[in-house]
Order: sequence, then C-alpha cells, then structure tokens
Amino acid sequence: MRVASFFRKRHTTYHFAVLAVTLATLIQIALERRSGQSNSFNLYYFALFFTAALGEFRPTLLVVVLGSLFGWLFALLPDFAFSALILFRWVMFLLVAALALYLNRNNSRSRQRLQAQTAALEAALTEAEAERRRLHAVLEALPAAVMIADAEGRIVQSNAVVNRIFAGSTPLAEKIDDYGVYQGWWAESGEPVQPEDWGLARALQKGETSTNEVIHIQRLDGTRGTILNSAAPIRDSSYNIVGAVVIFQDITALRRIEEALRESEIRYAALAESTFDAIVIHDLGYIIDVNHSFETLFQVRREDIIGEHFMLRFVSDEFRERALMQMRLRQEEPFEAILLRSDGTRFEGEIRPRNAIYKGASVRIVSIHDITIYRRAQATALKLAEEEVRVAAIAGFVRDISHDFRTPLSVIGTSAYLLERQPDPAKRAQAAERIQHQMHVLERLLDGLLHMSQIDSHKDFVFAPGNVCDVLAMVTAQAQKQAASAGVRLVLELPECPLPALFDESDLRRALLEIVMNGIQFTPEGGSVTVRAHQQPDTVRIQVEDTGIGIPQAEHALIFQRLYRVDKARQSTNGSVGLGLSIARTIIDAHHGRIEVHSNGQKGSLFEIFLPSLPAS
Repeated sequence: MRVASFFRKRHTTYHFAVLAVTLATLIQIALERRSGQSNSFNLYYFALFFTAALGEFRPTLLVVVLGSLFGWLFALLPDFAFSALILFRWVMFLLVAALALYLNRNNSRSRQRLQAQTAALEAALTEAEAERRRLHAVLEALPAAVMIADAEGRIVQSNAVVNRIFAGSTPLAEKIDDYGVYQGWWAESGEPVQPEDWGLARALQKGETSTNEVIHIQRLDGTRGTILNSAAPIRDSSYNIVGAVVIFQDITALRRIEEALRESEIRYAALAESTFDAIVIHDLGYIIDVNHSFETLFQVRREDIIGEHFMLRFVSDEFRERALMQMRLRQEEPFEAILLRSDGTRFEGEIRPRNAIYKGASVRIVSIHDITIYRRAQATALKLAEEEVRVAAIAGFVRDISHDFRTPLSVIGTSAYLLERQPDPAKRAQAAERIQHQMHVLERLLDGLLHMSQIDSHKDFVFAPGNVCDVLAMVTAQAQKQAASAGVRLVLELPECPLPALFDESDLRRALLEIVMNGIQFTPEGGSVTVRAHQQPDTVRIQVEDTGIGIPQAEHALIFQRLYRVDKARQSTNGSVGLGLSIARTIIDAHHGRIEVHSNGQKGSLFEIFLPSLPAS
C-alpha cells in the first residue's frame, strides 16, 4: 500500500497498470527465448492481480492485456499450438479477469459512495459548526436573556445576558427539579414559582408555549428584580419534543417607570378633577378626556364629546384658525379667544396649552379659564379709573377756571371802583379800557369753554370740499388787528394755490386761528408770525412759525392739555385762556389730520398741521 501510495503521488494508477502489463510481456519474451518454455500465463496472472490490487483494472486495460497476450502467442511463437491445458489456462485466465473486473467495479463504486458520504458528512459537520457559531453570535447579540434546554431539562446553552440579569454567574440546571435554584414569585399573586411551574419546564413537560409572564426574581447578589418570561418547546420533524427555549427580559426599570407614571396619572386625575379651570386633553384636536370643570363650563357630558374636534366645536370662527395654527406648531404660549358653549352662548376664555405625554402618547393638555368676570371687573376698574381721572380733571379744571375768571373779574371790579370815583377823564378812560380788555378775555374764555363743551358732547362736523388757501386768508385777516396791537408782524405765504381738502370750514378756521393767535400772544413786540401752506402727496401741509419765547422740549406734549400755559407768570393777562391749542388739536384730529410742534425751548416755535388733501379736480 505504501508503494501504491508512492506511485499515486507521481503517476496515475492506470498508467502504472499499463506499464506493468508491458513489463510482463517483455519479461515473458525474454524468458521464452532463454528457456524455450512457455510460462506466459503466470506472468500475466501476476500483472492481472497486481493491477486489480491497485484498483485500476478496467475493460480498456483488459483489452490491452488480451491483445498483448495474443500478439505474443501468435506473433512471437510461430510454432504455437492449442492444447487442452492451454485452453484450460485461457478459460481460467478469462474467468479470473472477469472476476477481477467485477470486484474492481464494485470496489470502485463502494469507494466512490464512501467518499461521497464522507464529503457529505464533512459538509454537514461544517455547516452544523457554522450554524452553531451563528446561533451563538445571535444569542450574544440579543438584548434579552436566552436559555436552551434539552429534552431532560438540562440547560445546554445560554447567553451572557442571563448572568447580567441574575447579577452573577448563573448555575445551569441539570434537570427540571433543579429549576428551584432560580427563585421567583408571580407578580400578580406573589406566590413562589415552583420548579415545574417555570415556563421552560411546562414547555418540556406539556408542550406549552408561554408569553410575557411577569415574574419577580431574587438575584444572586440579594437584590430583587422583575423579568418578562416567555418559553416554547423545540420539536423535531416527528413533532416530538427534543428541547425548549426560554427568553426573558429585565423590566425592573420599566416597572418602576410604569408605577411612577401610574401614580402621576392618579395625582393628575385628582388635581384635574379638583381644579376650577376646565381641562381638555386632545390629540391633534380630537378630544381624549376632559375634567368635571370642563363639563360644567361648556355644559356638556364627557361621554358625548370624546372623539370630537375641540377647535371645531368649542372655538369661535374668528379665533379658530389661530388655535389650529398654534396646535400644528405645538406652541405653548397662552392666548385669549371667544369660546362657545353647547347652547351657543359665547364667553371669553384664556387658553393655556401644554405638550405632554399621556398614557404613552404625545398629546396637548389645555387648561381653559373663563375670564368673563375678570374682563367685567377690568372694565369696571377702568371705568372707575377713568371716572377718578375725570373727577380730578373736573376739580382741576374748576380750580383753574375759577382762577381765570377771578383775575379778570378782580380787574373789572377794581377798574369799575376807580371809574366811579375818579374825576380825571384820562384815568377814567384807562379804567374803561381795562374793563373792556378783561371783558374780551372773559368772552374768549367763555367762548372756548362753550366750544370745548360742544366737542366733548360729540359735535357733528360738517365736512365739505374747499380750498385751504381761502381759510388761511380769512384767518390772517381776522388776526391782523391783534397782531398790530401787539406790535407783531403777521405774514401769509401761499406759493401754490388752490390747496383742496375736505374740511368743516368754521371749525378749521377756529383751529388755525387758535394756533395763529397763540403765536401772536407769545411773540414779543417786533417779532413776526409767518403762515405758510404747501401741497404734498395726499397731504396739505400748513406751517405757523413765530419768533416768540419758544417751548421747552419737556412741555411739547403738555401744551395741548386744557388750561395749560407755558409762561405761567403771564397768567391770563395776555388774553391766553389755555384752551386754544387743546381745541385746535381736537378739531385737527376730527379731520383725520395731525399737529406737530418743533421748538428748541429758547426762541421761536413751529406748528405744523397735516390734512388729507383732495385731487385738484
């Protein structure tokens, strides 16, 4: 066999068999020539058996052997003659060759089958090992603990998660009775889990499949935990139980979270039911739950509105789009809206939304506070505040107006006394002039009070198209006498006319006259007051500029208040009653215009009036 193995490493056995037959033929020829006797069959028997031993005796080689034998007999031995012995040898040679051929074929087929079976077995073993490694890798990659038992209950395989869950090197039971090493209690009843009650034991003994059984366990370090246990039997092709597998997860932290969440929900429910604010929980607007205050506020029953859309049913049309937009953007800013009760009545409510997790889902929790009473209280407080301001204003007005009346009346009384007792005609004339001046002051004061009273009582203005240039011309003409007596030059500049606008002529003339007279009264002798007007896009701009005492910046907003004077030292002796600018501003505002003042507080003031203009046509 060593020789055969040696030759197999260098030549094919078939080639070696041909070589053996050739050598046998050559040796036979040499022996025949030397001895003169025929021993060919012995050598050919040797070649035949040697070739068969190598396992390469095939029909082709048999033809070669026979051909060489016949060639040697007939070609090299011309005196060859058949005999009974030779014929017997030939028959025996053919029988031995046929037997060798048959045995060789069977041996070859058996060897091929054995090789095929060996190769299949090796492939199966390789695949089984690969499958085992894959299973091990999968078990180690799983986040859950896995244990596999054979038919007798012996734990044959487990992953590393088992040791992590049991907090130590977990013993692997040899049989079902040893499952008592795993200490557990049923979560629902608190009863201990017996060895035969574990899901793995029931799967092996009864073929049961158990899922998600909650069990409290005692870890190896003495601590307790909670697992979610599932087990199933493993069956072969005949449906016989050959093992079982158990999978369990550590849900200790999850159980704590669930308990905390459950307690939180209980507290929330108690709080929601005890609060006076209405609370609604909705998902994308669809109502999930409401509290008792919501039912009371909106006059509904909880079971009737669950699943309805909160925005569409309880928010008024004018605020619905804003509420929907805030919900889509998940904004949490509070806002106020008009809400609807089930009977259709409306009320003001403050809506405070919050994003939250409710029973494992992302929802919106909205608290609603009825602010109707608050708004009424606000309105009442505002009215009271306005009334207090009005009372204070009236008191101040009465105080100021009393002073303004008292001063002219005192001058008139004194002048009248002197007029009666003064024999000098010149002094009597001076007294009469003072009386006349103070009467004019009183007349202007009473006229201003009357006009202001008319405005406060919502006087109806009569607007009509007109030319502002004409009004300014009338105003300057009316104020020329006052300007001349005060020694002030009054100038009108109208570079462009007409200046069309829509106005109440008498009231606009009154407003502009008040502004012009204010400039004249507070401009020293020798000064000037200039009136201008210009056309601007959609606006008529009127300017009244004086060279008077000026207005401090801090008092620009105060000069339009009633009875306010910048130069308080003059009191009302200069004819100012403190109502003119207030009347002017009220009239300009009624014309949808505006009035502005510009002054550095040292010298001169500029009043600008802006009125909406009309097309020139």
